[in-house]
Amino acid sequence: MKEPYGVGLDIGTNSVGWTVVDASGHVRKIKGQTGIGVRLFKEGAAAADRRGFRTTRRRLKRVKWRLRLLREFFDQPISKVDINFFARRKYSDISPRDPNYNGLEKTLFNDRSDQDFYHDYPTIYHLREALMTQHRKFDVREIYLAIHHIVKYRGNFLRNDAATAYRSGTLDLQQHFETLNHLFSQADLELNLNLTTDVALLDSIKQTLVRTDISRSDRQKLIMPLLAVLTGATTAEKKRQKAVVTEFAKALVGNKTKIDVLTLTDIDATEAKDWAFSLEENQDKLPGIEDRFSEVGQQIIDEVIRLYASVNLAQLIPEGKRFSQSMVEKYKRHGEDLKLLKAYIRSQSDAKRGRAIRATYDQYIDGVKSKQVTQEAFQKALGKFVDADVDLNSWAAQIKQAIDSEQFMPKLRTKQNGAIPYQVQQNELDQIISNQKEYYPWLGEENPVIKRRGKFPYKLDELVGFRVPYYVGPLITKEMQAATANAGSNCQCRFCMDGT
Repeated sequence: MKEPYGVGLDIGTNSVGWTVVDASGHVRKIKGQTGIGVRLFKEGAAAADRRGFRTTRRRLKRVKWRLRLLREFFDQPISKVDINFFARRKYSDISPRDPNYNGLEKTLFNDRSDQDFYHDYPTIYHLREALMTQHRKFDVREIYLAIHHIVKYRGNFLRNDAATAYRSGTLDLQQHFETLNHLFSQADLELNLNLTTDVALLDSIKQTLVRTDISRSDRQKLIMPLLAVLTGATTAEKKRQKAVVTEFAKALVGNKTKIDVLTLTDIDATEAKDWAFSLEENQDKLPGIEDRFSEVGQQIIDEVIRLYASVNLAQLIPEGKRFSQSMVEKYKRHGEDLKLLKAYIRSQSDAKRGRAIRATYDQYIDGVKSKQVTQEAFQKALGKFVDADVDLNSWAAQIKQAIDSEQFMPKLRTKQNGAIPYQVQQNELDQIISNQKEYYPWLGEENPVIKRRGKFPYKLDELVGFRVPYYVGPLITKEMQAATANAGSNCQCRFCMDGT
């Protein structure tokens, strides 16, 4: 009979320790070696990164799906006037030396030059604006290009109201403030913080938040005394209330915010750096700390993010203006600022310094090592040159003034565009269809889904307003469906057995 023994295991996240002992608890010898050791292996990684890649891949695949449906809708009308239009677009980025290159010209149209087109429409927003405001028959290819842009960048789904109910520049602070007051009281009864619900004060706050002629820090200073009246019974309580209000003001204007203070979350001093960032970075920063929030803390930050998005949208699309109209004005502002910058560069007596100033703009437009340079970083780099010349150079003084208001040389494509809801894009799509269906009746084809016509009257509206729920995985294709049907006879699962 063999001598009894026992095996002990210590299983960790990236190691397994083991030992073999006899009945007395002494370590045994195994083939001349002491029966004790450890196996080390790579620690398991969280699924967050992998899930992020999968989500992005799925989102891009669905964008291509929507654009393919759009092409099918326009295929016949465009083929009648330009049979190779879609082929030229498909192969436009392929080198003539590539074996897959089919010899097509690299132009948008077959009957006019790209130079003529871009002279009339420097950006896609110029084309969209023209399609909405000019009552004439446009080239069907121009209509396709504009709608292609709308469908590709259709906006977020944070709002549930219909596109017809949307109004630019609307900012309902009262509803957000009342919700936050309720959440703050739930998070900490002793805080006793009440954001103002006075209509006059709320209107003043709104007017300040949407201003673009002053910096974010100045906006923060102006709204701070209007947000709440500190009612703490002691100095310590008032100090704590003021800390929360200060971080709330920072969050609204887009400055770096202490998220732990805003959400009433206790953290160690060593973690403070991870909890300080602007809400513009919330998609990058929040996943790393969201597991530390309480349920109410998560609701607070979600509500503040929604409010911040509303403020961004009100700034991006001023009241009474269309989205494309505001983008065209931003493009013109960039052009005027570029003339100012060129004049400042020409005024430099030192050619080397002039080239260094020009390099800041080149990096802003082209990026550095494939990474985009933000407007804030560009203004900071340029400001180092401007500050030295502000008292000596009139061009520098004008640039300094524009930089201080954080409005110098705006870009059309920024993270701020993430605040645009799909209703804005659908509104412009409907205006384009309404303006052009007189010349192209098929554009105004009604939505085949009758129950959705209230919110989405046209068939094309569904490409903007329909989305696959977040919990739905990959969509099966016709080829996959056929393959599944062919294999069904050998499958014994309940779906195949009952014919579903």
